[in-house]
Amino acid sequence: MSPRRVRFSPADAAEAPAAVPDLGLIAFTVPMPSGPGEEVDLSDIGVPRLVRPFAKAVVDGVERIETHRRREVLRQHVKTLRDFVLFTRMMCPEFGEEIDLGDLEPDLLDAYEARLPVRRQANNTSRRKRMQELCRLLQRTEQYSPASFDHAFRQRLDLPVSVGQGSERPLDAYPFPVFDSPGGRGTERGGQDPGPDPGG
Repeated sequence: MSPRRVRFSPADAAEAPAAVPDLGLIAFTVPMPSGPGEEVDLSDIGVPRLVRPFAKAVVDGVERIETHRRREVLRQHVKTLRDFVLFTRMMCPEFGEEIDLGDLEPDLLDAYEARLPVRRQANNTSRRKRMQELCRLLQRTEQYSPASFDHAFRQRLDLPVSVGQGSERPLDAYPFPVFDSPGGRGTERGGQDPGPDPGG
């Protein structure tokens, strides 16, 4: 990843819709069309500048779903959020807890995509859907953060899948290590696992 850059913020950042709860502690309850609300606690992930707008984008998206699928979609979005944020922390240790949206670069998405398994043709569809979901969530986050994506990252979000179907880009094509362990799972410095494999 390149050193922290000067970032340009939108002149008039859109405010969060009134229906989206305050995520000061990054722990909240999402109301459901039926049954009890779904409690979500993201405080353990850290990097609040990245997690907070990401979480607000998740809530904003699922509250538009008026059926019983809201709970299912929320859980999937939260899993995607956790996987991507933990991967970002592993790949950007130089930023520590100060990572925000403006630090994200296209190579990071390429490396994250490369972690998603491709073993059969059916899994290519799964990889595409997971990347489309992530990119849509990231596109929605900008309205909740003063940090802005640069032009190159926005272009990458418009093309969620970059790795060719049925094959993966050679790992040495990336500017930073994609995998550290022989088993193919990246690990944080110090030997800690970055979290669940997004392909699992």
